[in-house]
Amino acid sequence: MNFRIGYCCWVPLASVLPALLSACGSESSSCASVENRVSNCYIGAAFATCPGAGPSMAYCGPTGGCLWVSNGCPLPDYQAHLPADCNCRGDFCWGVEASATMASFVGTRGDVPWDRLREMNLSVKIDTTLKPGQPAIHCASCSGGCSTEATPCGAKELTIRRYMPGTYFVRFHSKTAFAGWDLEIEADFAAKPHTARACRFPFTDAPQCKSGQPICATSGSLVLAARPTKSDFLKVKGAFKFTFADGVVIDGTL
Repeated sequence: MNFRIGYCCWVPLASVLPALLSACGSESSSCASVENRVSNCYIGAAFATCPGAGPSMAYCGPTGGCLWVSNGCPLPDYQAHLPADCNCRGDFCWGVEASATMASFVGTRGDVPWDRLREMNLSVKIDTTLKPGQPAIHCASCSGGCSTEATPCGAKELTIRRYMPGTYFVRFHSKTAFAGWDLEIEADFAAKPHTARACRFPFTDAPQCKSGQPICATSGSLVLAARPTKSDFLKVKGAFKFTFADGVVIDGTL
């Protein structure tokens, strides 16, 4: 992973990471006795809940992707501490720009930690009689912009990706858009009762170092035809309807 200094060149992450950690604070000294592994952590779209106590901190991996780790200690595949952990908002708080991975993560997810509880405002139901048909998405009560190509609702070509590292989450994306927002639905089937969240995450292909402002649903439901498992989550169908904090209503099938 590389960092760009100013606007002139790219340098290896290893050469600037010590300075970043010094400026923004590194992980707790107690991490020396913590052995975080994917196998003993519960992984979500943007978080890892791991044993032990400590302030949540974000780490990025060399092949892309970042996670907020609950105990503040790195995972084997997520070693680069994200300097957005500094208590600042807006622009990043050190003298160099973030790598593309880090900038994209904070630009999309914001700089407030994600965990298993944040914005889990939705109900989850299993209905084995459900036959939702082809995936689709619709937006209503918009003040403008929902029907543009930059959103899943107006996409000329809709991409739907499904994941299940621990939580089950689905991301709707307009394949031809260079900037706009994606819809991500994330369900926690290890929680009792099952819970879910749905958020509109901004994205852009232009380098930037500003915190994004995701908008999440305040109410709604997700209904699936079966409970997803590691072996069949790609095949699970469902339907949903969500109302967001700004009044936008999104419904569809997956």
